[in-house]
Amino acid sequence: SCATMSDDKSKKPSLAADLLQDLQSGIAITCVSVPSAIAYAELAGLPGVNGLTRVGPALVMHGMGTGVKWLASGTTSLTAAATAVDLEADAYTEKHGMDAYVQLCCLYSLMVAIASLLLAATGLGALAKRIPKPVVAGFKWGAALVILAAQSPTCLFFKGKKEVADLMAASGATAALPAFPGFMSGASAMARLAWIYSHPVAWGLMPAIFTLCVMAFLIEGKKYLPKGLPSGSEVLIVTAVSTAASHYLTYAELGGNVVGAIPAAATKLVPDLFWAELPWDEVPRLIVPALIFAMVNFTATIAICGGFEVDGLKWDASRELANQGLANAVAGLTGCQPVGGSLTRSLLTKLSGASSSRAAIVNGVSMMVLLPYMGIISQTPKCVLAAIVVASVIREIVWPKALIPLKGIDRVIGWTTGVVTAVFNPTVGIITGCVLAGATSALGFAKPKSA
Repeated sequence: SCATMSDDKSKKPSLAADLLQDLQSGIAITCVSVPSAIAYAELAGLPGVNGLTRVGPALVMHGMGTGVKWLASGTTSLTAAATAVDLEADAYTEKHGMDAYVQLCCLYSLMVAIASLLLAATGLGALAKRIPKPVVAGFKWGAALVILAAQSPTCLFFKGKKEVADLMAASGATAALPAFPGFMSGASAMARLAWIYSHPVAWGLMPAIFTLCVMAFLIEGKKYLPKGLPSGSEVLIVTAVSTAASHYLTYAELGGNVVGAIPAAATKLVPDLFWAELPWDEVPRLIVPALIFAMVNFTATIAICGGFEVDGLKWDASRELANQGLANAVAGLTGCQPVGGSLTRSLLTKLSGASSSRAAIVNGVSMMVLLPYMGIISQTPKCVLAAIVVASVIREIVWPKALIPLKGIDRVIGWTTGVVTAVFNPTVGIITGCVLAGATSALGFAKPKSA
């Protein structure tokens, strides 16, 4: 028995081995998440480089506070799209400028932080677990449409939204559209989406080719890669190949949008703090969106941690919701959009053998340390980054597997939530879905299942 005990002890990984594994895992997460970090910053209406230069401290904070060893955070397609819609990114930037919009994002991150902390402190975070499944399913489908509408101009046109706006105006399509009220911010985006895909002859040839190749590789190419590669490697590979092709074809000189050089001032190890210049007058209109954002954002963490429960991991919902708040507080102070639990990064953390949340801390630190070397992606086409985002949601749009099986009143609730989310905005969508679910339950219909 002494020999058996000795063998068991020898099999236990040493602290040094655990530290090395967490270091490798954290760096691997950073490498594969760089392209998506830039893409999600663009999706949120921010300069792409913000996705690299501002997110590190928030990731470190999240890693320090989480009680789930594999839970990783970051900007995601859902949080980025919701941020852009809630803040009316295009209209606000056009009126006040990009610097002012960055400040607005900072304020929103702080408000999401406060909302998360309040929900955790009062125990109301449990409400996120009680959002009916049809509402969540419909919301995700509607949000996926919002993402497609936001990214399609960048995917298929040299100059993105500006070029599409000019083409629509020249064709008379803009004049033919009704003047949608402010609470229907998604309607004009859906109209633009319909125009884009009904006028393929207007697409830019090179961005369209880049987009189609990238999406084909991300959707079908993974099966042809070596089995030993970590999850997400296909994103890194396609970005590297596209960047090389862009440089060889002089894509930028031909008029294509590329990431561009990272300003020297943005490569500081710790970003400057933002506080005094925040647009505090915008607080009243953002209170409700921030509360809903905090709950919807937390549903991703619930789904991720729920999946890890089969591996025997236990987690505290109040702690993770409070930690979401702390991470977003740091995001707001350092100029970053809101962050939340990331399924892709969390799965990669697990698959890469991380032994603790130190891997998440390494991820955040490496994002900051590697900044001076990120110039290698300056020639990466923005259409490639947009295609990466679209590839992550296109299956959900074409075949919403959570919506299709719904029957009866659940189907009505789900699809209504999705359509309202896309045509109006995410805040109105989630409220409509919850009200509809509550009303149908009160009227005696079968009670919708909770998420």
